[in-house]
Amino acid sequence: AGLFSDFDLVCTGSPFSAAEQKNFAGLKIDSFLKNIPRATSGEMQALYGSAKALVYPSLYEGFGLPVLEAMGAGCPVIACDSSSIPEVAGGAALLFSPGDGSGLIQALQRISESGARERYAELGRIQAGKFSWDKTAAGYHKIYQSLA
Repeated sequence: AGLFSDFDLVCTGSPFSAAEQKNFAGLKIDSFLKNIPRATSGEMQALYGSAKALVYPSLYEGFGLPVLEAMGAGCPVIACDSSSIPEVAGGAALLFSPGDGSGLIQALQRISESGARERYAELGRIQAGKFSWDKTAAGYHKIYQSLA
């Protein structure tokens, strides 16, 4: 279990399948896992507030809203450096290559260093501040005006 004993892994989204539960038990990590299926917005905010980091190993993202949501809530992000994530994260997240387990472990160790969580939380807030629905709407409005 090693590094897992330093963390509780909270997974949101769909409930774990029977096959996933069996796999977790076989890996002897099931006691470190918690599943909160279909978490509400309020639950997600509470999770972000108490998490060491959001670990987001997505291989493909259209944009990366969960990354921005976590950063905006002051939660450091550890994510795959694939798809749109590096652009969205803008250097404010710890990134690892898809399938690189040792890179993920290094990122988890790094976020556990003294002051790292606070440093990445602040970088994330700054990065998330560059994105907003108001800025997006204003940008589209400007484009539409230029077409008229």
